[in-house]
Formats: sequence, structure tokens, C-alpha cells
Amino acid sequence: MRIFSWVLLSLCLSLGGFHLKAADMKLGMVDFQQALNSVEEGKTAKDKLKKEFEGKQKEIERQKAELEKLQIDIEGMQKKAASGLLKPEAMEGLGTKEKEFRGKYENYLTLVQNHQKDISQKEMEATRGILTRLRDIVVELGRQDGYAMVLEKNESGLLYASNYTDLTEKLIQEYNKKYKAKKK
Repeated sequence: MRIFSWVLLSLCLSLGGFHLKAADMKLGMVDFQQALNSVEEGKTAKDKLKKEFEGKQKEIERQKAELEKLQIDIEGMQKKAASGLLKPEAMEGLGTKEKEFRGKYENYLTLVQNHQKDISQKEMEATRGILTRLRDIVVELGRQDGYAMVLEKNESGLLYASNYTDLTEKLIQEYNKKYKAKKK
């Protein structure tokens, strides 16, 4: 995306048929991340995802607490075994607890990985449509307000521009007017 922006900018500036001087070009910038987090539909989607994953997070925390308790029990048994205070029959219990810990730890890691993957996938699904509509509005704003280019602030690769207009707030307002958030 970054390379494409620079190639496009270079091409526009170098073409002989391009009649505007670089100083006369109207340049716009948009922060899609800010817009995504600020439009009503984005806020609603974020809140919905947060509620959905709070239950899963509680399960992760419950399993973590269980693992920590089991680890404390094992460490206590190991200290007794090292000092010779643990009876031989209790040594078998130590092995059983260690095996139980390893199994629960593997289950915990799998749960955490699945939770993270699920969060990423659902965030992507929730934001895909919003980002598409945001891009459509940027094109409309660019055309109606006569911008030669509108770049994404965080991904354009542009490090400096002396004269540009930040269209992010206008984008957010237009999006909220055009697409009302569905309350669920």
C-alpha cells in the first residue's frame, strides 16, 4: 500500500499532461484507525465484541487460577519430598499431580490460542464492511471537494506534507450520517 501511494504520487507529478503544480495540488489525509474507532457503527461493533469475549476471558482466568493453585500444591509436595518428609505413597501422588498439571496447562494454552484467533477473526469480520464503506466515502469526499489525492495517514509512507487537509473528522461525520449504527 505504501509503495503504491508513492508510485502514484511520483507518476502524477512526473506526467507532462498533469497541469497542476505540486504546490497547487489539494492533498487530503485520513486516519482510518481513528475513523473506525470513532464512527458509531465501529463503537457498537467494538462493544459487542468486548461483551462477547468477556465470558471467554473469565474462563481463561478461571483455568489460570486453577493452574496456579495446582502449581503451589506441587511445589509444596516437592519441598517435602526434598526434605524427606513426604511418604513414599505420597510420591506417587506427586507424579499424578504433575501429570495433571501438564494436561491442564496444554488445555489452557490451546484455549488462549483459540481465544486470540477467534478475537482476531471476529474483529476482522466486524471491521471489513465498515472499512469498505469508509473508503467509499473518502472517494466521494475527494471527488466532491476537488482533492488530487487522499492518503491514509498511518500507511501512506508520507513523512511530511506542508499543506494538507485532515479529512478524518469529516469522514466520521459523513459515515455516521449515511450509516446509522444498529443497536443490538
